[in-house]
Amino acid sequence: MILAASHQLVFCRPEGGYYNPTSARNRVSQMMKKAGLKGVSLHSLRHAHASELLSKGVPIPTVAKRLGHANANITLSIYAHALEAHELAAAKIWDDAMADVIGANKRQPERMLANVSGGKLKKPEVVAKKVG
Repeated sequence: MILAASHQLVFCRPEGGYYNPTSARNRVSQMMKKAGLKGVSLHSLRHAHASELLSKGVPIPTVAKRLGHANANITLSIYAHALEAHELAAAKIWDDAMADVIGANKRQPERMLANVSGGKLKKPEVVAKKVG
């Protein structure tokens, strides 16, 4: 008996053996169609998995290992789009920190230094906000 864990299989037969890759691909496509998800493939599920992990802050080397990439640079080159959330988060953290510093000085109005409300990254804007 072949154990699935010993071969690190994602899809295996009940006894632990291999499925033909074409059979596995076709079966997943059938399940996706039945669930109302037309055009969803194993590849698109893999891509969604990696993108979601990266956008939630999972380190690139960890995602690369899960995908079986030879190194993290491959993962980074394919999934750089998923890291935009990191850019927005960094801008928000900086924005909040600087608003606290500026707000502590009573002689100057509190200011928001960058508009990071979402969407594409934009050139930072200074927006005055009345205090009190």
